[in-house]
Amino acid sequence: MATAIDEQLNKYITAHDIWPKLFDVVRLVEQDSNCVCQYKNGKCVPTQETCYNIWGKDSRCANCVSHLAFVENTQHVKFEYANEHYYFVIARPVEMESGRYVIEFVLDATTQFARHGLSGNNFVMDLITELERVSSKDVFSGLYNKTRFNQLLMERLARAKEKDMPLYLALWDVDRFKQVNDLHGHDAGDNVILAISHQLRHFVTDDWGVAARFGGDEFGIVFFEQDRTKCRVLLEGIAQAIAQIDFPSPQGGMFHVTASYGLADVRAAATPLEAVHLADISLYRCKEQHHAEHPE
Repeated sequence: MATAIDEQLNKYITAHDIWPKLFDVVRLVEQDSNCVCQYKNGKCVPTQETCYNIWGKDSRCANCVSHLAFVENTQHVKFEYANEHYYFVIARPVEMESGRYVIEFVLDATTQFARHGLSGNNFVMDLITELERVSSKDVFSGLYNKTRFNQLLMERLARAKEKDMPLYLALWDVDRFKQVNDLHGHDAGDNVILAISHQLRHFVTDDWGVAARFGGDEFGIVFFEQDRTKCRVLLEGIAQAIAQIDFPSPQGGMFHVTASYGLADVRAAATPLEAVHLADISLYRCKEQHHAEHPE
């Protein structure tokens, strides 16, 4: 990293001098090269290492919170295990004079958590596993949440580029969902979300891919299947199943909903954000067609 960046990091951390007292490592990660500038002994030290060297890896971590923090412009956390030590990592995006970077705060949590030594079973790995499981799920629907979905999508994007193979991503949302809430109430809207989540869990098995809820009435599927026609057949099956569900209305009787999806080959996307944008364009076109065929 250039000296100017080192000086900017030094100035930034000096203004937040509590951080070096709380964490074992504070470092700035440049996203294009993954190079690191580390704050050490009261000053910033440029290194020849990449952010993943500290974990003994030769490529970016599949669960790289630094990259996610940069792409989503929000803080992310994770646990890592390396060299018989457990680490808690916080990645936070930061704006500096020369652009946006990510600061990583690393805490060696081994002594705090490993009560019975590092050999054999101990509760730390169980804790990490459980935290990752809980933090990866959308509490309401039981599907993966957007953060975990982006992590998995990032892994699949890397694999698709490495093997030069297609990668299909589908985005869903409920047609005229606001009307459902307005006409039938928010409890009815919640029932719609739960029913769609159930259909996604039923149809999208581990062989097919991964489904997630982004929030509200938005859902995503990243496919492991490489045949576009097969992906579309599955999506049509889900759409038909959703359309056939009877939802009770508080006003009496039943109502039905439809859901639209957009499917795109996203292998050319550089980031999960770009991949979602490509699928979102397809979804927009699908909804335009649906509204044209079924005007209010």
